[in-house]
Amino acid sequence: MNTDLKKIILKITWGISSSAFLAVLVIFINVFYLPFYDEEFLTFLDILENGLPGLVDNNELKCYRKPIFDKALEQRLSPECAGIDKNGYRNKSTLNKADIVAIGDSVTFGYNASSDKTWPAELSTLSGQSVYNMSVMGYGPVHYLMLMDEAVTLSPKTIVVGLFAGNNIITAYRLAYSNDLYKYLRKNEYMDGGKNYFEDFSKRFNDVVKKRDDFFKLYEKTHVVEWLKRNLNPLRLFFIVDRFKSSSFYRGKSWALANNDDAAFYDDHKLRTVFQTKSRLMSMDTDNELVVRDGLRITKAAMKLMTEKAQKHNIKLMFILIPTKELVYANLCKVDKMQDSDTYFRLVKMETVINDDILAFCKQNGIQCVNSLTKLRESLSKGNKIYPDNVDSHPSEGGYKNIAETLLPYVR
Repeated sequence: MNTDLKKIILKITWGISSSAFLAVLVIFINVFYLPFYDEEFLTFLDILENGLPGLVDNNELKCYRKPIFDKALEQRLSPECAGIDKNGYRNKSTLNKADIVAIGDSVTFGYNASSDKTWPAELSTLSGQSVYNMSVMGYGPVHYLMLMDEAVTLSPKTIVVGLFAGNNIITAYRLAYSNDLYKYLRKNEYMDGGKNYFEDFSKRFNDVVKKRDDFFKLYEKTHVVEWLKRNLNPLRLFFIVDRFKSSSFYRGKSWALANNDDAAFYDDHKLRTVFQTKSRLMSMDTDNELVVRDGLRITKAAMKLMTEKAQKHNIKLMFILIPTKELVYANLCKVDKMQDSDTYFRLVKMETVINDDILAFCKQNGIQCVNSLTKLRESLSKGNKIYPDNVDSHPSEGGYKNIAETLLPYVR
């Protein structure tokens, strides 16, 4: 057998083997995958389109799957996970003292960003001060209140608490009514039935999320078949790498077009993105959801107690309002490039009402509170891509820097 023929046979064998392996891999992941996080439906199609995102590649997101039980906080992150310090927080090292302590949920934790590009890390870079990040995905205002005792042991000059209206209010309600340590935050008239109210809300909320996920799964199966037809050709695999043409944006856009009440999208090539309108509205609907109305009351009560703790230790405490992606985009969406969506504009109205209520409460009680909405909108209006193009509402690294820039004048 001559050398040229051997080369041809080797190439054909390699192509067939590669095709078979890729086919099995795609089908396996398509059948058995799970979303990595409730708000970001990350599947193999995303990996084909964009590669592995930083958090997944660094195994940092997996920390959330291996929590340590905590009676007061429900769970802490394991120090054994990459990117997490021995206290269970996302810092490069554990500090005994810090100039600033940041407390919050996944937005302050820095989902979508590397550990040196979260807003607490960016604030440290911009201010030249040490910042210790005490944020955990899934936490809310009642968790923040409990973390104050731990935060003051670092003798900070300033404690900054990030408030994300997108889910913090319902998280506050849930913990207050599910953990008897927080009976003092409950309303007398809901003392017995409060937990049931949340179970009803949670069922309705999860039905909305399941409907979305079912749509994405169907979309996934349909489009993976198309991708296989285009790419599982030995010669094509050998000579060219063809990425999947439909990105997570188009999957979300398809969802929004099929379910106008559940989702919406902004269709600009550079700033395009998808909004989870129904579930987001439910989490902020003070008009129709008892859980949200009382959760807002609990949030403000926790803020007041946090302020008292900070004053007792002579520490400056401030809150920063971190808006949802939906609210940041509202000015652009009023103009063009978005299909009509009453649900979208209702949630924008509800979030605005909540933010105004919190700002008025802070002013009335002498609590320092700033809003990062202006800086984020300015950045977006300049064409900066500060959010991913899928359904995820967490900012990208550029958005986190905008939040840090909002805080900078107040911590100098």
